[in-house]
Amino acid sequence: MELPLVNMSTCELRSIIRFFTAKNETEVNIHRNLVSVYGEGCMSIQMVRRWRSWFLEGWQNVHDDERSGRPVTATDNAAVAAVRNVVMVWKKPEESAPKKVKVTISAGKVMAIVFWDCKGVLLADYLPPNTTVNAARYCEVLTKLRAAIKRKRPGLLSQKVLLVHDNACPHAARTTQTLLENFKWEIFTHPPYSPELAPSDFHLFPALKLHLEGKHFANDDEVQAEANHWLRRQDTAWYNSGIKKLLQRYQKCLDRNGDYVEKVRDRLVRTDSLVVAVKQQGVLKKTVGEGQVDSSCWPEGGRCPEADQAGLTTALWKWTPEQVSRIVFKNRECPLLTPILTGLSVYLGIMRCLREAVRLKRPERWQNNDWILHVGNARPHTVHVVLQFLAKHSTIQIPHPPYSPDLAPNDFFLYPKLKINLKGRKFDNVDMIQAESKATLRNLSKGDFISCFDNWKKRWNGCIEAGGAYFEKY
Repeated sequence: MELPLVNMSTCELRSIIRFFTAKNETEVNIHRNLVSVYGEGCMSIQMVRRWRSWFLEGWQNVHDDERSGRPVTATDNAAVAAVRNVVMVWKKPEESAPKKVKVTISAGKVMAIVFWDCKGVLLADYLPPNTTVNAARYCEVLTKLRAAIKRKRPGLLSQKVLLVHDNACPHAARTTQTLLENFKWEIFTHPPYSPELAPSDFHLFPALKLHLEGKHFANDDEVQAEANHWLRRQDTAWYNSGIKKLLQRYQKCLDRNGDYVEKVRDRLVRTDSLVVAVKQQGVLKKTVGEGQVDSSCWPEGGRCPEADQAGLTTALWKWTPEQVSRIVFKNRECPLLTPILTGLSVYLGIMRCLREAVRLKRPERWQNNDWILHVGNARPHTVHVVLQFLAKHSTIQIPHPPYSPDLAPNDFFLYPKLKINLKGRKFDNVDMIQAESKATLRNLSKGDFISCFDNWKKRWNGCIEAGGAYFEKY
């Protein structure tokens, strides 16, 4: 048997990994070949797996990038000699061992699932350490909730149970939906990315965290006992006020046509630079800041529902793209309108540019309208103006599940390739970054995009087979 080679460089090992990666070898086979030639300590299988994944993503360099910074002085000869002397002193048999610093236990985390109504808490369930909430665990909690409702609210199960929870993956999984159908419970629809509409997020948990802040507990049981004691101590009026806040927040959301706002003020904005005169019929007359508002461009003959920013935003979401564009061009310098109109005009401009690009680069699909748009469900993608613009031009959209970057081709294919190419590099300005990004995109082959869409289909099939449950690896 030949002896393993002992003189090897890191770049040599990386080149071999790149060679076997090009031959579609697995990381296990690559590591086995390296060990058979260079010995057990040449490279770990975790490092082989990491470099193989980088090469599959398009990385070609096997050398370490040059890095600038402070020179390493912690391992020079003087420092090594000083440490060796200290260690040797500790090892003298006639002296006692040095005192060690006592290691303190870091703060732990307790995850709670709390269900409550206008009268108080129905169920507070705590997860065991090192566990997470999946569909099976959530179904167990719902079964406990049903028993708690039967015990604490007699007669409610025979009437009607309205469950309010967000659209996280365990809540939207097929097994969870089937269980709720069997319970004959009604689900209150929750908009995606809307913690401001979740009562536990804006009412219960902030108050509970404020109560526990600064306190020390010896174990998880003490934390749970203190949390349960605080939940029982709150009266019915406190829980009822949280439900009333939910109704108020939903009403504001409906009034603004689904637009996200952190704070909604119930008064007109009044500053030294803002002069607004509104007649009874709601016509915007004077100037806003230093920009002259042309009231003739407002829909419905110059009538505006309200003169504050909230009212303007509510009106804009209901207007057509042509009306929005007309206001953007005529009131571009208006301080009150600029932050509202900028987001709308930018995304609508992107949609127009996309349609023009499809017309120029995919003429056969443009002629037959044989193309589908896939975007996430962020607010700019789902507002009324954008949806009306897409419907007007007969653009078909694929619905995107909330909280699912694993189903977005840009997130799992395109952006990682851009980042790996830009990683560790320095640019003088934004133009250089844009130029390098465009070059990277142009270097992607047709086969890369075909592979991406095949992977996209597999991920969708995996999501369907899992009943909508979240999973990290495919």
